[in-house]
Amino acid sequence: MSRLAPSVWSFLFPLLAAAQGVFAAGPPEDVELDEVLIVGQQAQIDEMRKEIVQLEDRFHERYNELNTNDDFDIHCIVEARTGTRMLKRSCRAIYMERAIEQEGKEAFEIRQSIQGGAPAGSASGPPAPASVAINMRLPDFRKNMRDIAGKDRELTELLRRRAELVERFMAARRAILKPEPAKR
Repeated sequence: MSRLAPSVWSFLFPLLAAAQGVFAAGPPEDVELDEVLIVGQQAQIDEMRKEIVQLEDRFHERYNELNTNDDFDIHCIVEARTGTRMLKRSCRAIYMERAIEQEGKEAFEIRQSIQGGAPAGSASGPPAPASVAINMRLPDFRKNMRDIAGKDRELTELLRRRAELVERFMAARRAILKPEPAKR
């Protein structure tokens, strides 16, 4: 919840009143000023976004506890993509991370061999895209996740709560971003 500091308002109102001559020497000592709380739609959206992340984290934690295939454990990271300072959260299964790492390693090795003056033909060609390795195991990963989530009430409840919250979040965003009708 976003708050405007009460001290800002405690200075504004007496100054305004003093300027109008109501409180020439400031407000009386026994008068308590009200605290003003401003809650905007953006603050509500930010709170919903944080709650979605918390639900996802709880889901992943519980899923990882129940999952017996370590390759299908899910980890989330917050990172800035290359060329930007914008942070983005991404959650991937371990096998997906390994495929991405392998693609990077192979690309680095090929570049190193080319720059190092390796004999022609020593590079085996471009690295296999990580998406190929990821997509090959994706059906098994999805089945594993469905099986585990379908058998655990806590995971099912977390998924239900997240879906409801995402729906409310999207409706709130649409309400803010809705363009005003053109004036004639």
